[in-house]
Amino acid sequence: ARSLNNKEMQHVGFLYMVMSDSLVQDAFGQLQSDEAVRYLTDSEGRILYRSRKEADRDCLDISVLDEKKITTLEDGRKVILAGRRIATTGWYCISVIEMSYIMQRALVLLRPLLFLAIIYVMFLFIMLYMLRKYVFRPLGTLK
Repeated sequence: ARSLNNKEMQHVGFLYMVMSDSLVQDAFGQLQSDEAVRYLTDSEGRILYRSRKEADRDCLDISVLDEKKITTLEDGRKVILAGRRIATTGWYCISVIEMSYIMQRALVLLRPLLFLAIIYVMFLFIMLYMLRKYVFRPLGTLK
């Protein structure tokens, strides 16, 4: 809601903007993540929209967004808060992702990276062997 003023800056009325819940759900639905809980909050952190209805809180501590991105919830879970302030409204669009989910996703990459590292080390040993056999040994013999 906004206050409407005339040319003399006297209050004339209010302008209300009404958005349907489906409009907000569609916008947040485009952010593809099953594990993240998405929030739309006002400038004080009061929750205007949440992507999961089972969440029980009414307010988020948005001061954490400026200080650090990793925080601990009341129940002891570590989460990452990623958010951005919407300049025109002063609202915040926030995603809360659990660290355990991020670590699971990172561990999936560990096996291929380990495989590549082993292949790389084997390639280095083969190259050193070939250098020794075909370059350094003949140079030693020539010397």
